[in-house]
Amino acid sequence: INSLEKDDDFELFGIKILQNSIESFEYNTHQPIEIKLIYEVKKAITGLRMGFDLVDVSKDLKVFRAFHDDTDKEISLIFPGLYETVFEIPANLLKDTTYEIWINIGIHRVRWI
Repeated sequence: INSLEKDDDFELFGIKILQNSIESFEYNTHQPIEIKLIYEVKKAITGLRMGFDLVDVSKDLKVFRAFHDDTDKEISLIFPGLYETVFEIPANLLKDTTYEIWINIGIHRVRWI
């Protein structure tokens, strides 16, 4: 996070990957996994998208991509403020292997942050 370029519209403060409310580097696929993004929106932004790619490291394969607004029918306006977006990977969705989580943040059809 410290190596990210400063942005006039957005600042990412933290990324937490949790299982049973505990952060770790190893997770059991038989229990839900939470991914939390903590950030500040500095100016009103239309189309801010928060998401991640889940990648199977052994096959260098993107298993899936998810964004917080995947089910929204319209592009939303996000007002300035502090936010926490939480994603949950359900229990028993994944096979036992090594995965990486790649965070994706952008403004829809404008730019990646």
